[in-house]
Amino acid sequence: MLSKEDKAKMESHIDSVIREIEKMVDNLPEYFRGRRKIDEVITLTVNKITPESKMILSGVCNQLTKATLSQEKYSDAKIRAEFHKLDISGSIGQHFNFEVPEKIDYEEIDLQIKKLISAGVIVISASGVVSICFKNWKPIAITSAVVAIAAVIVAVGMHFYKKAKRKDADILIAQYLKSVKESLVLWVSSVEEYYDSSVKEFEGKVFANE
Repeated sequence: MLSKEDKAKMESHIDSVIREIEKMVDNLPEYFRGRRKIDEVITLTVNKITPESKMILSGVCNQLTKATLSQEKYSDAKIRAEFHKLDISGSIGQHFNFEVPEKIDYEEIDLQIKKLISAGVIVISASGVVSICFKNWKPIAITSAVVAIAAVIVAVGMHFYKKAKRKDADILIAQYLKSVKESLVLWVSSVEEYYDSSVKEFEGKVFANE
């Protein structure tokens, strides 16, 4: 489990990334309006968040691993070695695709998202926030179990893109970025839960006779 301090630092970093995107949005030329503007913001967000999310995941996994191994019960070298063999961080990372698409294909992404929703891998709230459900994931050999971060960011955007005719684009963009931030925070929480569950299972086997 992440410490309160580590969690606060992570959320602060996500805040700073969103603020950077907001600055880029403010600098867009005037001719970007309506759906065209929203489309451009989705592209900016995908290009910024996708590589950032890989670094966030790496940082979170490192913090979680450090916290686990700092416990007295992991002082034994053999137990530490067995824990490293488990490679929880690697298992988590394999479930995500961090590639930045050259072009956003909304129809293709819509199909991907529908498959993930149908499989119970992700849930999209009425406000456009995406939650990833680790406990419902299939083995990594099944392609549909791999979540493309870019697709998730676009899925959040599509929720607002469809409303562009009825609402002001700037309002929708602000709501979109807010939902992206909330989705990232929930994603980190799901990673944390999966990690903690894996550690609990490992400890149940290793320390069962103690």
